[in-house]
Amino acid sequence: TPSSASAPAFPSSCHGHGVHSPSLDECRCTAGWTGRWCEVRAPRPCNVARSRSLCAGNCDEDRGHCYCAGLGSAFQRPLPDRCTPSVHTRSRLPDGRPALPVRRPDGAWTGFDEPGGDRWRREWAKPWPLVYDSRPGDPPLPAEARAGRWAPFLSDGVRGYCSAELNATSVFEAAAGAKRGGGRRRRKWMLTSADAAGGPALRCDEGAHGPACPEGRRGPFCEVPKPAFCLRDCRGRGRCDAGFCWCEPGW
Repeated sequence: TPSSASAPAFPSSCHGHGVHSPSLDECRCTAGWTGRWCEVRAPRPCNVARSRSLCAGNCDEDRGHCYCAGLGSAFQRPLPDRCTPSVHTRSRLPDGRPALPVRRPDGAWTGFDEPGGDRWRREWAKPWPLVYDSRPGDPPLPAEARAGRWAPFLSDGVRGYCSAELNATSVFEAAAGAKRGGGRRRRKWMLTSADAAGGPALRCDEGAHGPACPEGRRGPFCEVPKPAFCLRDCRGRGRCDAGFCWCEPGW
């Protein structure tokens, strides 16, 4: 039994970040927290120096997931890893932040801290306009992007994944569209869906390695909820949250 000096006033609450195990007299913490009573923050930052988990948007530091910036909710539309765009040192998110910032050891954010000046990075990735659309003042795309495999998407006026305005029809439309035709036409449908206006928009949910949406989401824009997986479905005595069981009182 913990002493009054080491135990919180209400240990079973786990500070709202986990579930209490009476047999072990400690908490099992959800993502982003640790400690005996889930009192210690354990963030999973997306953008850190020399990290591959780059996020051109908003980072959920509890789970290390990236979301599109500039939408109504900070965590509204997941931005899967495979849709991280090519960026220029002058590329900016809709709110003016650097497109791919870097967090310094002192916790402050900065832009690109590598030498090279005015240049593009990740030129092989999806062009910036296919993720956030083009805006006045954006640097011109490199020749490789304008003439490479993404050129047909750029010339067809495909909306950016994060910029597409959705409705119920556009969210579900791609499932049927991906089955149409074959060859090049089928590949085009697998990479685009329709936005609210009926025009094509880039999608990021599928690829060579299967679905890219985070647990609990599906659809061409990862905005359709789906049941999350938990071991034994929490035995029917709790709520499953991306693999973590929030137990009902008494369990």
